[in-house]
Amino acid sequence: MIMTIQRLILIWGLALLAGIGAAHAAEPPDHRHSVAVVIGNKTYKSRIPEVAYAHRDAEAMKAYLTQVLGYREANIIDLRDATQAEMTSAFGNERSHEGEIWSFLRPGKSHVTVFYSGHGVPGQRDKRGYLLPVDANPDTPEINGYPVDVLYENLSKLEAASVTVYLDACFSGESDQGMLIRSASPVFVQASLPEAAGGLTVLTAARADQIASWDEENQHGLFTWHLLQALQGAADKKPFGNGDGGVTVAETRAYLDEEMSYAARRRFRRKQTASVQGTGETLLGVVPTEPVEVAALAPSFAVKEMDRIMIVGETRVNTRSGPGTTFDKIEVLSHGTEIEVTGKVAAKNWFRVELAGGRTAYVFAPLLSDISSPKAKSASKPPELLTPPPAPPRPKTASKPPELLTPPPAPPKPEASGTFVGIDLSGLQAKSAQLHSRVKGLQGRFLQLARRSEEDKLRYHSVVAGIESRLKQGSTPNNPILFAQWNEAQAVLEQFASSLRVMSNLSNDAADDAEFGQILINSVQAYENYSGTTDKDRRYSKLLQEPAHQNLVLINRLMNDLAQDIRRGTTYVANERQNLTVLALAIKNGELFGTSLATGQ
Repeated sequence: MIMTIQRLILIWGLALLAGIGAAHAAEPPDHRHSVAVVIGNKTYKSRIPEVAYAHRDAEAMKAYLTQVLGYREANIIDLRDATQAEMTSAFGNERSHEGEIWSFLRPGKSHVTVFYSGHGVPGQRDKRGYLLPVDANPDTPEINGYPVDVLYENLSKLEAASVTVYLDACFSGESDQGMLIRSASPVFVQASLPEAAGGLTVLTAARADQIASWDEENQHGLFTWHLLQALQGAADKKPFGNGDGGVTVAETRAYLDEEMSYAARRRFRRKQTASVQGTGETLLGVVPTEPVEVAALAPSFAVKEMDRIMIVGETRVNTRSGPGTTFDKIEVLSHGTEIEVTGKVAAKNWFRVELAGGRTAYVFAPLLSDISSPKAKSASKPPELLTPPPAPPRPKTASKPPELLTPPPAPPKPEASGTFVGIDLSGLQAKSAQLHSRVKGLQGRFLQLARRSEEDKLRYHSVVAGIESRLKQGSTPNNPILFAQWNEAQAVLEQFASSLRVMSNLSNDAADDAEFGQILINSVQAYENYSGTTDKDRRYSKLLQEPAHQNLVLINRLMNDLAQDIRRGTTYVANERQNLTVLALAIKNGELFGTSLATGQ
């Protein structure tokens, strides 16, 4: 919902003539017809490291445009993980500037803002700067990147009231996670404004030979965080600005040169200076007379520093980009993994941890244990020393016959006490019902996969048995019927292998649900010690906890079964692929026991 911003009067000082000055009031631009393209490229394909906070950067800029400047949300082309085709559709190409942004424009009335957070790379052949779509190859941006000079050229052709470009990217070929270009030293390039680009204002995160840093504390690009602070009014204050309520290019540049560059030097011991092109008096932002809450701009949590090694005590644990299940999942840690805990989030039961490569993530605290605790000792015990419980023989694909899966317990429906605690527990009862539904869904998907996998194996072995029977009876070499059957067997085996990938996705979903269940239990337990909690409230709490615990047991059991099935299935597929190779040679020779694979004789 676009917030209605009280129209601001910007007080502009005129030059003092004969020692006497007169104030002149000017209104900020009307952005009802303004247009923006906001791009956050976080997750790239292949080997390209992700840009951890690109989505948050894009959300923050979109919030600023709508809530502070008054852009209409329908006039914002909002792209996450944009492909080359999507970027070309938005901006046009070298042949035509009439992309989607052109079609949104009201000539002479629309102001245009373009924001990009993601990777930038240099062209190794043409030395041009390129924005990197998520489906591009950083080694060949000349083919699949989006040229920055084309972006500037096309934007300059728009009949816009003004055009402002913010690029939280660098073009040195390096990133905060290492080199993007393989087997090459950085090629330092900088895309210059084309001659026809009159009226464009461009601010980029760093100069040509510098890296655009990440601000892990605030979970934004270092440039984006400081830019938004500047535009919200920090740059209008002394010593950077004149306090007139408007934020200009010159004021923003002064703020970034002082604050952002200092932060990069102090935190990362590197130089980072924003590149600014445009007229210094150009107005970029306005300072609201009343505080405007842009949720993505402010850090939503404080962290108390820690220095401790802990261990994953659960089967699988998700790490996230922030302290909550609404944040993006970064990595899944397996049972028994040791992890460095660097902080505890204030007022939340979450730890800040450091992953491999120095990446920062967050883990729900109850899922980690001290190494000295009994739970951790069990987790850190080598797998071969753990004594598995006796189990009856089981099929190779399904962990249990479908009829033996225990259905999840339904949540209770006790009557709430009517107290504030009782009312809150009633809300958690709805989440308990949601967990019940999730577990049923997991079990249903697992049973469907198990049945399909078993059917694929039976069909595969039936086809292979037919081929072997015909070969034992004798067949002509290169029999086309047998080769057709062999192709069918291979297709069925690959279908079985695809089921293993689906099982892996199911296991990840189960880990998410286990996290959800543990958070639910902790939330319910917390109410037992609240002041004002009645005995009826405590009984209510106990009734909610019991099915939640049982559902967690079922999820963990399912995750263990999936892990075993995936491990067995992977081995099975590898063996059968080798057997198919032998069988293909037998079909070629016309007999089951033909030429030796080892000697060729």
